[in-house]
Amino acid sequence: MTMADHIPEYLRSHVLAGDRLSVSLTDRARELASQLTPGGRAAVTLVKEAGITVVLLALAKSNELTDHHAPGAATVQVLEGQIEIAGGARPITGEAGALVTFAPGVEHSIKALTDSTVLVTVVAPPAG
Repeated sequence: MTMADHIPEYLRSHVLAGDRLSVSLTDRARELASQLTPGGRAAVTLVKEAGITVVLLALAKSNELTDHHAPGAATVQVLEGQIEIAGGARPITGEAGALVTFAPGVEHSIKALTDSTVLVTVVAPPAG
């Protein structure tokens, strides 16, 4: 058995970095949603290049990402469903089409109010 035998098929066929990448969010979201179990979640990293990470995340209803923070600026874009983001002065409810941004280090949690798919982008803080 070689090291390549331990790499998931997705990573064998998917490039995470390059001069130009193209990904079908619709196809990837459908694929992730098909992997969901009740109360579960599934995620795939779509891009990891030059200080930017893009992750597609499917959350089953009631699944929650507990308090966490990103070291750099971050966005959460709701593609499908409805989520609640806690942190800051009051919770934010986001439905398909909503975009929520966070400054570096802002603690927050995300809860799926319905089966949901979100696109998370994190930008690494500048080296300094």
